[in-house]
Amino acid sequence: MEFNFKSQLLQDALGDKAQRSLMITSFSEEDLSQRLSAYDQAVSNFEQLFAATGDEVNHGQFHFAEGMGNANLRGTDFFDASITALVTSIVPYFTIERGMDHISASLPYMDFYDIVKEDERRVVRPNLGLHTSMDEGVKTIPTTVDGSKQFDFAFGVPVLPGQVKVVYGPYVIVDDTRGNLITVPGLLTSGTVNYQTGAVSLEFTNATETTVAKTVNCTAATDYTAKDKSDAIYGKVKYYNARAQQMEVIVKRDIIQEASINKMGILNPNKLFANAMLDQYHIRRNTKLALAILNGYVGNSYEIDLSKFSLASSEYPAYINCFINMLEGIDQAIANRLGSVMNATAYLVGKDVKYAFTTLSASKDWVPNTKATYVVGLVGWWKSRPVVYSDKLAADEAFAACKTADGNLAPIISGQFLPLSNLPTIGDYDNISKFSTGIYSMESLDMLTSELLQRFTVKLPDALKITPSLV
Repeated sequence: MEFNFKSQLLQDALGDKAQRSLMITSFSEEDLSQRLSAYDQAVSNFEQLFAATGDEVNHGQFHFAEGMGNANLRGTDFFDASITALVTSIVPYFTIERGMDHISASLPYMDFYDIVKEDERRVVRPNLGLHTSMDEGVKTIPTTVDGSKQFDFAFGVPVLPGQVKVVYGPYVIVDDTRGNLITVPGLLTSGTVNYQTGAVSLEFTNATETTVAKTVNCTAATDYTAKDKSDAIYGKVKYYNARAQQMEVIVKRDIIQEASINKMGILNPNKLFANAMLDQYHIRRNTKLALAILNGYVGNSYEIDLSKFSLASSEYPAYINCFINMLEGIDQAIANRLGSVMNATAYLVGKDVKYAFTTLSASKDWVPNTKATYVVGLVGWWKSRPVVYSDKLAADEAFAACKTADGNLAPIISGQFLPLSNLPTIGDYDNISKFSTGIYSMESLDMLTSELLQRFTVKLPDALKITPSLV
């Protein structure tokens, strides 16, 4: 896809490998474009910061880092692995990402998840919502004939004058465009239409009889001009007030010791420290994501109880199938609340739930992550949905998250102000061979809405639970 970069530094850094990773971790081209825009803004802020101080952006001590960009990437303070951190993070699975012009900024998003307050009916949305789809324009309400004289029909939406018709056997009753129902003389005692509310009421002179008709049918054309009470595509541009916070990883180094190791030609201390810092940055960022979900979630919880199963060969397939069926039940719970055919797009899971996923096989749509990961990281994919483990969740706890395909709505909103950059080097004058440095970023990570999350718990069979043994 074509993208107009503001930052030459980011454009230089995005090699083929980084671009492929970005595509893999994005839900669509629209999602990818929004992510690139956020990163472009952050790196552009960084370049403007150095331009304002008159400093050159040159290589720093961590230029041997395992980066994903080009080998000649510039940057004294621009951490070489900054692009790696952005494109390989699991955070985008749960967030919408926006660039920030300032430390405090209002981050925009288009909200199609709104409610028509007058009658509490959800509106039509492309990805979410109870699909009260646009009507064909004509509704018919039948009522069984039971000897009554009075009949009331409620369309619940405005109706068009001159388009209301009631049929009772051979008798046809219509409106006169002024709110009155008219028919042959002597059939009705009264008849009215409220065009604003769609309420139709009539009273026959004599009791209705099944020998004349089995039902009384009322038909009306709905009024599309009254959009405040009719179904419509309805989106609002909203803003989330975010404030970027510093997220730093500090390391302490020893010149003499590292020089000795480097002299052997076996290890590269700069590369080791850079990769260790990148791992720690991922852990901190992923932990912040988990805490935002844990502390911000408001809603109910579902239980997947597998505790009655044993690991006997005859029961194991049933255990697997039950787990999958219950996961699909979580999807159904999401669809019942959000509407549409919206399913979970990612899972954040505790220890036991992680293990439950890993018991699945390729035939059950499970793909494990075989690359080395950290304490908090990507476990694998189920039905192409990433499963992410966090030690901040209880062992049996999990959250199913929904992010729209266009990348415009997600449970968490992330603001990018500055990308990963090198911290200044600080010497220890009591021990001149030692110094401290590190990396930092300026970003925000906050809960946007719980509506796109569903909490659930999983009770495993005792034989599958991993417990520490006493030696």
